[in-house]
Formats: sequence, C-alpha cells, structure tokens
Amino acid sequence: MMNTRILLTFIITTLFMFVSPLKSEGGGKTEIETFIHTSIMAPINELLKIKESSEYDYKKKQEKILRELFHQHLNMRYIVKFVLGQYAKKASTVELKEYEHLVRETNIKSILFNLQGSISYELVFVGIKDGNSKNQYFVLLDFIDTNSKESSKTIKSQWRVKYDTSKDKFQIIDTIFEGLSLVLNLKTEHQQVLNKARDDGEDPMESIILKLNQQLLRLEEGVKTDISIEKITVK
Repeated sequence: MMNTRILLTFIITTLFMFVSPLKSEGGGKTEIETFIHTSIMAPINELLKIKESSEYDYKKKQEKILRELFHQHLNMRYIVKFVLGQYAKKASTVELKEYEHLVRETNIKSILFNLQGSISYELVFVGIKDGNSKNQYFVLLDFIDTNSKESSKTIKSQWRVKYDTSKDKFQIIDTIFEGLSLVLNLKTEHQQVLNKARDDGEDPMESIILKLNQQLLRLEEGVKTDISIEKITVK
C-alpha cells in the first residue's frame, strides 16, 4: 500500500492551481476563504473519505470528484503557459490543446491509480496572510491525521492566491508543499524533456507529447509509474 504522505503529495501536486469565479467587487479575504472552503477543501475532503470497498462504483465516485475539480477549477491556460515557457509561443494550437489534455489526464489517472486503502487525513483551514504584491495572498492549509494527536504527522501547505480584477476571479497560482513549490517542480521536469529534445535536433513539443501519451498508456494498463517523465524511454 502506498505511503500516505506520498499519496497526499500526488493529490496536492495535481490540484495546485484552481480557479473559481466569484461575484464580488474586490479581492477580500472573506471571498478567498469562501473559495478555499467550497472549491478546494470540500471536494478534497470528500475524496479522502471515500473508502475502498467491493462496491463497483467507488472508483467512479473518486473519478467524478477529480474530474469536477480539474474541469471546473483548474487553470490549465496558466499551467500550460508557465510550464512550457518559450515553447508555448512556438507551439501550434493543436499541440497546446493536446498537451493540456495529456497533463490533465495523466494527473487524474495517477491519483486514481495510487488512491487506495484507508486515509485518515483531513484538510483544514489555518489562515490567510498577505502576499508580496497587491491582491495576492498565501492561504495556509494543513492535512491533519484524524487518528493521531501527534503534531509531527501534520502536513503543512501554502496556497498562493491572486485576485484577477479583469476576470473577477481568484486563482491559486502555486502550492508550496513541505517547502516544495509544485509549479516550479513541474516546470523543471518538463523543461528537461523539452530542452533535451531541442538539443538533440528533435521537435520539443512532439517529444513531450509522445512521452505523456506513453505515461498515460502505462497508467491505463495498470502499470505503476513512479518515475519522472524525462526517464520514460521513447521507442
């Protein structure tokens, strides 16, 4: 069975940038807290409470929650632009859509594949602190082990929230999980693949799309994939 802390890393890694429209006139902390509770904490806690059983559709329940999170709240435009960097400007519209689709699907499948057994953690709201610029905040959320009173088992995370006045939306643009910026981590991993393809005289977007397709196929076939994407051999 997968280590609980590793499993929670999978979940947080793939849910680090959410977006939700709010009918508000400004980026106040009350609106942020409402967004956090309804759009992130509620669905994640519901996901963690679903128990593995002989019931055929328990996996379907898990997938339904994940897909609602991804399709309703994940800011894929931001993640694609940030992670690809200069390559996003050179990629075609078809390539960008395919890349976005594959990033979403591989993350959903990774969580579903590793989400098994009993999880005793619950996500709780800790507080909000001001960020380094206007309309930017850090939301503090902890994963608490409900079966233990030991504070050492608490997993801390910070969610970087920015209010976009032009779109009237709050967006979580990064999550710092136990000192690791998950946005930067994903960017580093994918940039290694893109840069290697470029240096080898190959098409960077074709290369990473091929590797993501292979990773998705492995997951759909039920093959556990803990290795990084850049280590997948392209045949």
